[in-house]
Amino acid sequence: MNQYQLSQLHAEVSLEFSNPFAKLGDGSLNRFKNFIQSAVTYTNELLAKVDKTHPNGLFNRADDIPTKIKEKQIVYSDWGYLTVFCPSYLKEGQQMLDLAKALESALDTCKLINVSAPLEASAIFNAYLGNPKRLQDPSLVVVREYAPTTHAILLDATEKHNKVLGKLITASGTKSEREYRKLYGRTNDYYATNDVAAKVNTHYAELTYTIRAYMKQCEDANKSAGDILNYLENNPDVKVAPGVASYLTDTMYRLGLLTAWLSSTLYNSQYFLKSMYDTNEKIRMILSQ
Repeated sequence: MNQYQLSQLHAEVSLEFSNPFAKLGDGSLNRFKNFIQSAVTYTNELLAKVDKTHPNGLFNRADDIPTKIKEKQIVYSDWGYLTVFCPSYLKEGQQMLDLAKALESALDTCKLINVSAPLEASAIFNAYLGNPKRLQDPSLVVVREYAPTTHAILLDATEKHNKVLGKLITASGTKSEREYRKLYGRTNDYYATNDVAAKVNTHYAELTYTIRAYMKQCEDANKSAGDILNYLENNPDVKVAPGVASYLTDTMYRLGLLTAWLSSTLYNSQYFLKSMYDTNEKIRMILSQ
């Protein structure tokens, strides 16, 4: 299961549920169940791929490097053609400082996803489990004060981040070693990138440290969605209102989208930090000669 396949399933189910007052037949109900199960599988697969082996992050501070550069009287042009490291996903012509700033901002949103996304899903599912008769009621359950923010606000934030990140990141992959002058417009940009990288590392470490709690919350949300399916299996006379089915599928879909975005941002941050680590180590080695 990938995001495209999940989006296709969601589009098909959403079209079928477009009339909130119609009654769902057995075929529609089966497609609703299939989507929920697919979304559960999708979120579980994404979370299993998150690297949880770096609780302190991946970055080495470069506070010693500016002093050594000054001592050796190295100027920007001396290193213009030196090859250093960057994530292979960084578009040609883009600079590391811009990527660092974009990732730092994106990780702030990841922290909100971490504390909010599964809680909203669980609250909605549990509201219907607590009162199953509402499954047949076209008016939707409104759950308040369940999380610091909402799926809608978070998805809007990720779209804004994507507009920035889309200018910096390519899916096709390019070179992971490039000339220093192509990644840093001046020496101070290299220093500034290290400063931002330290903040990225702090966010990354905090998120990977708490990712198991996020996984548990997603597991709880997925279990609640599964409990709704079990209830429907055991009570075949219950006919879910299409508006409710659409509401529940949208909730699972949004949780999947937000989890995918969290996972991909952590991945991008991991490789950004690794490239900064490798660059700093190479520059230290050169300065020691």
